[in-house]
Amino acid sequence: GDGPTVLVDLVSDPSPDGSPAHLGFGDVLDGAASFGEVIQRGAGQRVHVITASDAPLVLEPAVRRERFAAVIEALVLTYDHVVIHADPFARGIIEALRGHADGFVLAVDRAGCGPEADAAYEALAARAGLPVVVVAVEGSYAPAPMARAASRLAEAA
Repeated sequence: GDGPTVLVDLVSDPSPDGSPAHLGFGDVLDGAASFGEVIQRGAGQRVHVITASDAPLVLEPAVRRERFAAVIEALVLTYDHVVIHADPFARGIIEALRGHADGFVLAVDRAGCGPEADAAYEALAARAGLPVVVVAVEGSYAPAPMARAASRLAEAA
């Protein structure tokens, strides 16, 4: 589409090189930062980015889920397209996103497109309640971690 897009990366490693902490999505969620402080806008880029915070995303208790919904809704009202990169096997993320999503994309490592990918798709589709598209990419997930994650999701479903 032609409208503005924001990518909310909830799984990025915000400071992989050990650089000082920076503000990210969780800081907006906690009220410690504004959107203006966390949205990364490159000159001439139509896609803006919000990275994860240094602390892990926690969606408990219920008030955290309500804040999460409010932050996502604010982005939906501001941008034509909101893309959220999240670990589908993280506790509570599917439920938190369901009311805001048109569907889910499950990215799997091309080398792992076997029973593990099938199990991950089945488990995600059972919980998502929305369309799930599987995309095979190079180097996204290793087959062994995917199998463990799929097992955890299947047990939770």
